[in-house]
Amino acid sequence: MSTPTRITLPVIDKTIPGLEPDPVHDAVSHPKHYTSSPAACRGCGRPIECIDVIEHMALSVGTAVKYLWRQGLKDDAIQDLEKARQYIEFEILRLQRMQRGGHEAQ
Repeated sequence: MSTPTRITLPVIDKTIPGLEPDPVHDAVSHPKHYTSSPAACRGCGRPIECIDVIEHMALSVGTAVKYLWRQGLKDDAIQDLEKARQYIEFEILRLQRMQRGGHEAQ
């Protein structure tokens, strides 16, 4: 069996001088409602974003934390809390199914 050939592609800079996105609050990669926390890494000082925390969690738990994290920063605060509660209930049901020998998938 042969080893696959690795191809290195050049990096193309598509930025327009003067119109670079704000790397701290990019609407897609780093929206303000997930980067506004004052929490920072104790080692390097880099701001901690919601994704840094939830990427290590089960889907429902991470989604609940996401809504708690942004609570009151994007939509209606009560609606964010209700959404978090809904995802917590999803996770409780998933764990109960697993305890009864059911499937893990949600």
